[in-house]
Amino acid sequence: MTTVGGGVKGLVARAQREAQRRTQSPSTAYLLLVMLQSGGPMGKLLSQLGVKESDLLSAIRVVDMEPTSALERAVERAYRLAKSTGAAEVLPAHLLLAIARDTRSAGHRSLELIGAGFRPNRRRSPHARPRVELLSPRRSSPCASNSLKKKKPSSRRLPKRLRTS
Repeated sequence: MTTVGGGVKGLVARAQREAQRRTQSPSTAYLLLVMLQSGGPMGKLLSQLGVKESDLLSAIRVVDMEPTSALERAVERAYRLAKSTGAAEVLPAHLLLAIARDTRSAGHRSLELIGAGFRPNRRRSPHARPRVELLSPRRSSPCASNSLKKKKPSSRRLPKRLRTS
């Protein structure tokens, strides 16, 4: 039987506290932030991909908020991933993969904005389960130079000809 271990529960609790400390709502992007800050295997992986704390914080301020249930949804998806692989416990790696696969999550969108996003691995059989692979950070990423500017959330959804700015 697969269980959600203390490591994942601790990450979720730390993400909630970190968001509250910054007077923001908890999100999957804050889960990535605490993974990065923890220095554990997932933090090291994110660092190797070029994710910096300052860039991630800048991206968190720019991406649209997500529903409050997003953290629970990420843990549930991580649970399903762990169970499907036969793991006895949900690990931070399962949580990172669950966030990476959910294109609607603030964590996924933050990684894309930084330039360390994920993309489907298309080299496999069309009948195999979808996999994702990490992308290397792009040097031309807006976050790489710390020059992010606050955008209007609605401007990204409107057709270009209807935008006001």
